[in-house]
Amino acid sequence: MDSHDCPLLPVGVRFKPTDPQLLQYLHWKIHGQPYFKRAVLDCDLYGEMEPWEIWLRFGGIDGEHLYFFTKLKRFTNNSGRLSAHINRKVGLANGTWSGENSGSPIFATKTDNTIIGYCKRFRYENVQLPERHGEWIMHEYSLHQDSI
Repeated sequence: MDSHDCPLLPVGVRFKPTDPQLLQYLHWKIHGQPYFKRAVLDCDLYGEMEPWEIWLRFGGIDGEHLYFFTKLKRFTNNSGRLSAHINRKVGLANGTWSGENSGSPIFATKTDNTIIGYCKRFRYENVQLPERHGEWIMHEYSLHQDSI
């Protein structure tokens, strides 16, 4: 059974993590440690599905957020080597996730100024689908290099 075939969380449970908590889940995922897999799912957000198709497939409810782990895809240069640039194309209709900021630091706690990661905000852009252009927002979390 795929994760999208069953409810994400038990009835009455809401998953409303803080930014540091989300980074903890990412840390656990990277290091193969156990975490509540029905709260943060695996999905290719830079693949063939459009954002609204992902939303429907995973049972998105208005006003609530969905959380996913996804692998970043790097461009390759002419010689076949991986580039430092991330390919954020999405769907089959020439959509892309366009960055709205350079990334906000996330601190360990309110009193501990240690940066543990970053959060970047992206907006779905597709001029070929004007009714969907700018309609979807994605927050991308990444661990600080020292946290990896």
